[in-house]
Amino acid sequence: GKQIGERMWSFNRSALLDYYQELRDEPQRLLAVFDSLKPQYDSKQKINGYRLGIEGEKDFFASAGLKEGDVVRKVNETPMTNRRRAERFIADFVNNRANSFVLEVERNGVAQKLVYQTR
Repeated sequence: GKQIGERMWSFNRSALLDYYQELRDEPQRLLAVFDSLKPQYDSKQKINGYRLGIEGEKDFFASAGLKEGDVVRKVNETPMTNRRRAERFIADFVNNRANSFVLEVERNGVAQKLVYQTR
């Protein structure tokens, strides 16, 4: 990925799909990506986001501008309340149904939007 603005990144779609295939070919690496995002719970014990605690693929998270401790609250306005939602966004990308994503991230208590485009 290449940072093209203060909170904007551009990724080569083909390279990203190749990387995803590498992860699929080595399931322990893919699992490390998912395990790096730990559920965060509200007072009612419902998931209200995922905190980044990197367990693998550190370079991937860094290239996406994500930092240890960031909490992903929403993706494209959809609250991140379970892993199936994240899996759906990945499937949309892989099947060429989505080429841009906006992550609403809480970093050090401050909400911000990170924008990603693929070309």
